[in-house]
Amino acid sequence: MRMEPYLGRVSVRTLVQACPYPLRPLVDVDPDTVVEIESYMHRPGLLLAGFRPTDEVERHVLVFGREEFLFLRRHPPETQQTWLRLLWSCRPPLVIVGADAEMTDAFLEGAVEYGVAVYASTSPSRAILAGGFRWIERLVVPWFRIPGNLVEIFGLGVLIIGESGIGKSECALDLLGRGHRLVADDAIEVACFQDGTLMGRAPQASYGLLEIRGLGILDVRFLFGVLAVLEETTIDLVVHLVPASAMGDIDRLGTEVEFYTLPHDLGAVPMIRLPVVLGRNLAALIEAAVRWYMLRQRGFQVSQRLIEYCDRMARGAPPDEDA
Repeated sequence: MRMEPYLGRVSVRTLVQACPYPLRPLVDVDPDTVVEIESYMHRPGLLLAGFRPTDEVERHVLVFGREEFLFLRRHPPETQQTWLRLLWSCRPPLVIVGADAEMTDAFLEGAVEYGVAVYASTSPSRAILAGGFRWIERLVVPWFRIPGNLVEIFGLGVLIIGESGIGKSECALDLLGRGHRLVADDAIEVACFQDGTLMGRAPQASYGLLEIRGLGILDVRFLFGVLAVLEETTIDLVVHLVPASAMGDIDRLGTEVEFYTLPHDLGAVPMIRLPVVLGRNLAALIEAAVRWYMLRQRGFQVSQRLIEYCDRMARGAPPDEDA
C-alpha cells in the first residue's frame, strides 16, 4: 500500500472544477493560476493556534467549518489577525469554507493580500471531509499503460492477461454476452491510489471498443448497449490465460493462491491461472473463478474442507455433519 501522497501542479480552475461539492468564490483570484498540490485535505488545525507544523501545508487543501471560527472568536482581534496572517502566508492552493461556518470579519482580508483562493461550499465541512480527498488525488495520480483486458464481473474488476492471440478479446466478448461489462480491451491505464486501491480504465481513444480477429473493431455500446461499458473499475483479480502445453504442474485442489505483480511497482493482485485448451468455455471458467474467489474472500474453502474430511476419516473420527 502506498502511504506517501502524490504531488502535482494544476490550475485553480481545474482544482475547483474537480471538487464534487458546488463552490462559489469568496476571494477573486486568477483561475488560471497554477498551484502545487498534494493529494491531501484537512482542517487548518494547529495553524489557527499560531504553529506551523510542516512545510507541506503549502500544498494542502484546507477546509474551514463552524469549529474553526468558534475558536477564533474566543481570542482578541489582534491574536486572530496574527494567526490568520500565518495561515495565509503559507499560501495554501485552495481554502474551502463549509456551509456550517460563520466567518469572522478579518478572515478574508489576509486571503486577498496573499492571493489565496477561498471558496464557499453549500455542503457542511464535515460532509466535505467525510467524502475524502480522492477527487484531489485524481488530479495528480500517475496512470501507467499495461497490456490486457479489463472486465467487471459480478462487481469485481478482473484483469485478463496472456500472450498475444490466446483469446483474451474473444473471452471478453463472450463475457459481455453473459451480462458483464467491458472496461478496456488490449491496453489498460492503471493507477495506484494512496490507500492502495488499484484502478483501471481504457485509454480515451479505445473507450468502448473491442478488437476481434476476423471482425475488426467493434463498438460495444452499439452492440450491447451503453450499460455494457464501464469507464473504470478497481482491479481485484487477475486471470492469466496460459497455453496448456506451458502450464506445467497444476494445483488440482486449488489450495494455493498466486499473486501477479503489476508493472511499474503498482502492486500485487491475486491471480488465477487457467489453461487454454481447444473446446473449453473460457468465459464460463472465468465466471466460476470469480465466484470461487468471492467465496474464498468470505472464508469458504471447499478444498480445505475436503482435506479436513479426509483427515478425520483417516483418524477414524466421525465425519462433521456441517462439512
